[in-house]
Amino acid sequence: MVNFPLFAAILAALCSSIASAECWRDTECDGPAQAAFPGPWEDGFFVPDTRTLSPVRVLDGDLRQLGNWSPENIPNLSSNGSLYIFDWGLEVGGVVTIEFVANGTGSLGIAFSETSNFTGYMSDESNGGSGHDGALYTDISTSTGEDGQTVYKYTVPDDKARGGFRYLSLYTITNSTLDVSVRNMTVELPFHPNWGNMRAYGGYFHSSDDLLNRIWYGAAFTVQTNIMPTNTARVFPCLDYGWENNADLDTDGPGLGAGNKRDRAVWAADFGMALRSAAIALGDMNTLKRSLQLQYNVQQTTGELPWVPPPINIFGSDTYHMATLLATYDYILFSGDTDWLTQRWDKFMLGMSFARQKIDSSGLINVTGGNNWGRTAVSTGHTTDGNMLLYGCLLRGAEMSSWMNDTIGTQWLAQAETLKQAILERNWDPSVGAFWNTEEDHSNHCQDGNSMALYWNAVDKSHASNISNYLSTQWTPIGASCSELPGSIVMYTEGYEIKGHLAVGHSRRALDLIRRSWGWNLENPYGTESTFVEGYNLDGSWRYRDDSYSKNGSYTAHALGWSTGPVDALNSYIIGLRPSRPGGEEWILEPQFGDLQSAEGGFTTPLGKFSSGWMLEHNGTGFSVWLNTPEETTGQITLPQFAGARHYQVTLDGQTVVNGSSITIDVAGGKHQISAKY
Repeated sequence: MVNFPLFAAILAALCSSIASAECWRDTECDGPAQAAFPGPWEDGFFVPDTRTLSPVRVLDGDLRQLGNWSPENIPNLSSNGSLYIFDWGLEVGGVVTIEFVANGTGSLGIAFSETSNFTGYMSDESNGGSGHDGALYTDISTSTGEDGQTVYKYTVPDDKARGGFRYLSLYTITNSTLDVSVRNMTVELPFHPNWGNMRAYGGYFHSSDDLLNRIWYGAAFTVQTNIMPTNTARVFPCLDYGWENNADLDTDGPGLGAGNKRDRAVWAADFGMALRSAAIALGDMNTLKRSLQLQYNVQQTTGELPWVPPPINIFGSDTYHMATLLATYDYILFSGDTDWLTQRWDKFMLGMSFARQKIDSSGLINVTGGNNWGRTAVSTGHTTDGNMLLYGCLLRGAEMSSWMNDTIGTQWLAQAETLKQAILERNWDPSVGAFWNTEEDHSNHCQDGNSMALYWNAVDKSHASNISNYLSTQWTPIGASCSELPGSIVMYTEGYEIKGHLAVGHSRRALDLIRRSWGWNLENPYGTESTFVEGYNLDGSWRYRDDSYSKNGSYTAHALGWSTGPVDALNSYIIGLRPSRPGGEEWILEPQFGDLQSAEGGFTTPLGKFSSGWMLEHNGTGFSVWLNTPEETTGQITLPQFAGARHYQVTLDGQTVVNGSSITIDVAGGKHQISAKY
């Protein structure tokens, strides 16, 4: 459960802050001054209203609370190994400054952790190398100062700025006598460095379920923690000991990386999931364009796009290559930046050719670049996830070709239909009602590929129902078991699953999974209670991918953009409002109620603000919908059908528009009010 006294203390600390929000150091500001949709939901924001934060409480080494943050509540550190833990109450990161007075000689140790499980004398792991992150140290020497003590101010060097943490452990090391009294402690946040007002969201979500609301804003904050100054990427090759975050993303401004504690580079699949979250919740198209452009900057002459671009710059992932192609579609859809696409259309087509040329005589793509998101199941050959990604690329690419007035889309649509049939013929397991991992590997029915089949409508209604049912059999009380990474719950693949269930109309099922997994994560007192972890084990431990990370769970990232699927799921499907042409020039409104009583939300594109909401009425036999979109746009509204209902009475702006069985309406932009009764 949420620690409400702690949360209240956090809010009080934020609201009482004197410092006003500003962009990070010399970063050029390009964000809005105010939120696009002000309202009571702003009380649920996790993102602070200032870049300089102090802890909210102080703990001893056994995590017992000594009191709320105040120098008066901090006993002196004295003797060798004396340790206290400072808790910010939410995910933070950046440059820490500590002011203290000391008497004696020795050192002050500083260690960081995103979770309470790994507090102590060593930081949790972030460097990606074989050794430990360890701690930072500052020397203390005897001299005359205030009341016979020495006054110190230690600021963490910029290259040692910690990407993400909630807890800071402070301890003394001495061979003689040492007494330390902390006077002040702050962290300077580099999150979303190009926005002076980090709370100026371009989107919002609010519903009758407070947990879903908090999940949405936790996911929005998670994305913001991953937007980083261009010169603060993690160094590569990775260090064997310690950490160093001063590599260059090679962008001309902040980029959307993967994880703020570690990785700190634009990993393509992470970016693909996080892009829609950032577009909807934030509306920061400049950062998205920079991050996407980076991947095309290093495209190979073969058309291949990177697994991860600079500073790492590694290739060899067919799935991440296709994730970038799909991210290109999403960026244009929300930004409307067809000029950018026109200049890079040849590069996009070359990328499509790179993927399409891997289709062999079976009719399926033969994945040879097997680097993937960390799954341990077979990731080469006729993989279901690879073929579903290609199917999505062909569909989305065909749409983009129409925006570019290019006829190649007809060829891509025909190839998509052939591919869909080949996947069904070769990878479908009728005994289970789901797709195998690959045509050759029948050891599991992969969560990623089956979820993508739903998301891109790659199967008919009967097969979709079977897949959705099968996926739900893999659930545990705290999330969906991922068969291609046994023993794990993976929030990236769950992101596809929740959107897949929604794409085929299983809204209650999707909401159930969001509450199970993201709700468990947000309310877990051992986590950040503000952001979302990359994954965790079925036993609820943080030992995600421990077979490869080999860090006892401390390397796991607790704020990762690939874990933010609920932003898109709740806005695009539960609210049901989403663009269908660049910038929202055309849009779709197709709400789903699930088990909610009401919901509303919105997003912003360069064309303006888009918002909608609905509420159940007439004892569940009807509902009302409101809508507000830019005047120059047009859209199509498809209203939900209740089970058993055959006749509908629908009014649009007071005029009857439906009195029968069809409830799809074409409308112009602007403000509209709809009432429906069955």
